[in-house]
Amino acid sequence: EIYPSRSPRAEVYAQVAQDIESALTHITSNAKGCYYATVDNINMLKADFALWMYAAQKGGDSYLTMAGEALDAVTRTPLLGKFADVFDVKNKANKEIAFALHVDATNEVHSASYIQRFIWGSTQVKASYRNVEGGVPVSSNQWFCYADEFIGELKRNKEQNNDQRSDVTYMERTGVSDMYEKVGWPNKFTGDWSSGTLLYDDDLILYRYAQYYMFRAELYYYRKQYKEALGELNVVAQRAYGKADFYTSATQQDVLEALAAENRWEFAEEGNLWFTYIRLGYIDTYCPLKYWPNTCLLYTSPSPRDTERS
Repeated sequence: EIYPSRSPRAEVYAQVAQDIESALTHITSNAKGCYYATVDNINMLKADFALWMYAAQKGGDSYLTMAGEALDAVTRTPLLGKFADVFDVKNKANKEIAFALHVDATNEVHSASYIQRFIWGSTQVKASYRNVEGGVPVSSNQWFCYADEFIGELKRNKEQNNDQRSDVTYMERTGVSDMYEKVGWPNKFTGDWSSGTLLYDDDLILYRYAQYYMFRAELYYYRKQYKEALGELNVVAQRAYGKADFYTSATQQDVLEALAAENRWEFAEEGNLWFTYIRLGYIDTYCPLKYWPNTCLLYTSPSPRDTERS
């Protein structure tokens, strides 16, 4: 009872594949939307699984075929014009969201909240700036925040390329604390604090259509179709920078670096980057082993579990 048995890894993966195919026999449309199983979000899961099996589990080219078939079955949905609108609590279940777990003020899921992990404690921010327009979202405690190296990346990308994601990914204020010169926080999932009290009512986004384009770029990268990879990657980059064909160099290394960079700037705080970097073989480049388990260049964290989730 203390040491339960564990099925062989191959059996678990085989069951996952079987369950995905079974789901696709039962779900035949996108009609119910992002809070339910749809053809699109099941195929996003299928592509995610297939890319993992190919790259992380060395499963062979059949998984690239599986990923391609899954992505071909996903609706090629345009991204929202403003990155910030994807995460606006007044704009939940927007067209960029492929699959999400619904949360609202009547069924707050505190234990699963994103902002709970990043929030400033109320005693660390002046009362006049707590949960007010132009102020700082505050609650009871701050767990961990972005590492200085990553914040530096966001600031440089905003200054050099006018990346519209930067202020959504990280916001900073000065003069709002008696304890700190600057107060900064991840700004994607800040909940609803219009009433002066923070409500953890951001949906838990599992897949959005930006990942569809990134999955396609990753698939082309594994196929060594580097120009095609850039074509998909530039869909995401164009929204970020307001510039078509932002990436032009189609060498293997440059495409890898672009994939790694755009994944971390697009999806920071969304819970999928760790696994993407393992697939790309990039995890030890960006989070060298010497930093484990307590820190990496994206997050600083008090526990191995939090770093692993990051």
